[in-house]
Amino acid sequence: RSNQSPHLTLLHQAFHLEHNRLARELADLNAGWDDETVFQQARKLNIAQYQRIVYYEWLPIYLGAENMRAAGVLPALELPGFADDYDASVDPTVSNAFATAAFRF
Repeated sequence: RSNQSPHLTLLHQAFHLEHNRLARELADLNAGWDDETVFQQARKLNIAQYQRIVYYEWLPIYLGAENMRAAGVLPALELPGFADDYDASVDPTVSNAFATAAFRF
């Protein structure tokens, strides 16, 4: 299946490698963590990076940053480029339609 969408294979590989890089750094910084804790924390950071790329880089190109600002869904980023709009009560999942169709082009 990887030969159907080589660009998607590269994206998966990049995030796989990034997860492992994060896990190594977290394990070095937190010697008392077990493997599962290291894995889950690296996973959370990796997902956050992915979401930031989609929300602040891909969607503004696809939908238009001005359109997103007008709809109130793209806050201005404060220097040095970080948002402070995290809300733990918001469901961060991505719909299957988005993951399997929209984000693949």
